[in-house]
Amino acid sequence: MRGFLFPGKCRDFFLVIDSCEKEVELYTKEGFHLNLKSKLCQYVVFTSIFRSKKVKECNLVTHCEADTEKILRFFLSHR
Repeated sequence: MRGFLFPGKCRDFFLVIDSCEKEVELYTKEGFHLNLKSKLCQYVVFTSIFRSKKVKECNLVTHCEADTEKILRFFLSHR
């Protein structure tokens, strides 16, 4: 998710997450572990992580191959 700190595309990103079938989790080296299907967690991610730019690297974990493909397509189309 490096380089994904542009607020205009965050809405599109969360729409993709909302369309996922199963849980999508975000893990950071700073200790965050958030369920991105939760609207509250999406708010925290947007305000505390994307906007502050303090998190340098994070991992997304999906629990469904179709969700993984959907998210990868999103990132590849927004390079």
